[in-house]
Amino acid sequence: MTQSTIAAGIVLITFVLYVLEWFPISVTTMIGLLAMLYTGILTPTEAFSGFTGTAVLLTMGMIIIVDALFESGVINLVEGSLSRIQNEKRFTIGLFVLSALMSVFIVNSTLVAMLMPFVSSVAASSGGRIQKKNVYLTMACGVLIGGTGSMVGCTSPLMASSALEEVGAEPLEFFSTLPSPWPLWRCWLCATISSCTISR
Repeated sequence: MTQSTIAAGIVLITFVLYVLEWFPISVTTMIGLLAMLYTGILTPTEAFSGFTGTAVLLTMGMIIIVDALFESGVINLVEGSLSRIQNEKRFTIGLFVLSALMSVFIVNSTLVAMLMPFVSSVAASSGGRIQKKNVYLTMACGVLIGGTGSMVGCTSPLMASSALEEVGAEPLEFFSTLPSPWPLWRCWLCATISSCTISR
């Protein structure tokens, strides 16, 4: 049996384990890695080189920072200030600005999972003045636009930096991509303000 066939089989089994979720995703990933190592498809250096990569270390550091923000109450303080706004126009604009700024430092999927219950709670306590269906799209766009402004908001800049580093080029700095999303951010903010004004 060729190595390519063995590798394809390991990938297929790993994918099935991901779907079935018999083990945590991290455990399944390590099983696949160790299988590649045991069968000789990967050398020890190749198998574990990713754990010392810039992308992994940067992600670990941001997880620590985000956890510190939660533990210190900074996130709750910001959400509490925004939750006192009972006007849908102001809340939508505030949520867009907040989600865009926070997504520069927090992974997009984590931020969306954190903000959706918050938006639902505010909408439920507003007595109908704030409709969550009207603010979800704005929140998601804020997260997507702001997330491209740093190395951790979304995976694209992180992977691009790692690829540059592998070929010997200068890797991206943490805020190298920050200027790119802000023209779109300003346009969407203007559109949000205009739509809220028209819908009143």
